[in-house]
Amino acid sequence: KNCKYLTFNPKLEKWQTASIVNLEWPTYFFQSDKVYVPRESNKTLQKYFNTEQKGAKILTSYQKTIIEERLNNKYRKQTDAWDEDLKRTPKLPKDFKDWVNKEGIQEHFIFYNYSRKKLKEGFCTYCEHNVLIENPLHKTKGVCPHCNKPIEYKALGRVGRFYTKEFPMHLIQRCKDGVMIRMFWAHRTYYRGAPFAPKLNFEEGRRIICDNTGRPLRAYYYGDFKRRGYRWIANGICTSAPYYYSREGRIYEKTLKSLSKKELKGTAILEWYTLNKVLDAEIYLSTYKKLPYIEKFIKAGFIKLAKEIFSRTFYSINYAIKSDENNLAKLLCIDSAKLKELKENGGDSKYLIWLQFEKQSCKPISADIKKWFIQNGLMPRNLNFITDKMSIIQIYNYLNKQMCATRMTCKEVLEMWQDYLEMAINLNIDINDEIIYRANKLRQRHAELIKR
Repeated sequence: KNCKYLTFNPKLEKWQTASIVNLEWPTYFFQSDKVYVPRESNKTLQKYFNTEQKGAKILTSYQKTIIEERLNNKYRKQTDAWDEDLKRTPKLPKDFKDWVNKEGIQEHFIFYNYSRKKLKEGFCTYCEHNVLIENPLHKTKGVCPHCNKPIEYKALGRVGRFYTKEFPMHLIQRCKDGVMIRMFWAHRTYYRGAPFAPKLNFEEGRRIICDNTGRPLRAYYYGDFKRRGYRWIANGICTSAPYYYSREGRIYEKTLKSLSKKELKGTAILEWYTLNKVLDAEIYLSTYKKLPYIEKFIKAGFIKLAKEIFSRTFYSINYAIKSDENNLAKLLCIDSAKLKELKENGGDSKYLIWLQFEKQSCKPISADIKKWFIQNGLMPRNLNFITDKMSIIQIYNYLNKQMCATRMTCKEVLEMWQDYLEMAINLNIDINDEIIYRANKLRQRHAELIKR
């Protein structure tokens, strides 16, 4: 009745709250069916516990049941809070399943019967129309002539059971006190003899609760909780969860467009999705809340800068970004003329670094020279050893001259030049002398210093 038990430990000669299986026993004890329990004791145990089990199993089963109930009570305090939090989950849109099948899963096919005719009749699984196709080849890519969707040709006589890839996809919905991002995975299974009736398999694997501005607050994933069955489990959002990887996929556009007019207004998530066609909504909104100026990059057309932010390579910029500035040029620490030049020349972080360096040095550098340095993998920091003695244009001309003379790559010439000047310093040679730091025959002078 009290769901308690005491176990006598003969080794310590005292009663304990430990279960029988946690006492010290010979290794063979619970692996053997020959644990002796007197017949009368066995009957007493069966009657008391109202069971048909025999021997020690009666006690171990009873204790296991009590332990399980204790653990359930312990975990229920945690899981009840999760369940209460997820009660705000809205219903799926009525056409969501059809959207998953058509848009979420990005693989579609044209099935056709093989024949020697040039034109063959096929069936497109996306638009569900019979179409005429010319000389299709099994398992090759193509485009449906009716709906213009990318497809793969499948000859019916050569099709067995097969699966599409499993695609991630996202549904963003309004919920109580905010917004919820729901992540799904889906694929189709096609069966031999029935290619026009595939089985759609999709399941929800992650939910992210956001505030009414789209800032992710809490996340849950569907998994095995403490080996006690599958359920929703609290998890960190993508910026704090270890080993989180991007799950870019299609987004259900009807709710996205509606939310972009109110809760997600100003995030530019709709514009970014329109450009890329796939997106991890959790990563996007988490990044936006941390770096809100990304919205300015997207709306101004600096797509490469925005992509670098999401790929986490944007932090290589040496010159600080003034994130509190509203003006885009001031935010990037350049002027309006250089902002225009940045957009005209690709608009990535490497070109931005060169523009910032140009502004800081107050010496003009042509766009062609900037591009030349970028193409050769050189940034202003790589030239720090010589920029106090030579201008960027002089460095550019000198490197080109030495590359022609030595038939070495730009980086090889630069490394040799830097090594030459370091050896000169160690040998107490005055490197402020132009004849020294701007050696005409760099390779020869480098070799001479090595021999010293």
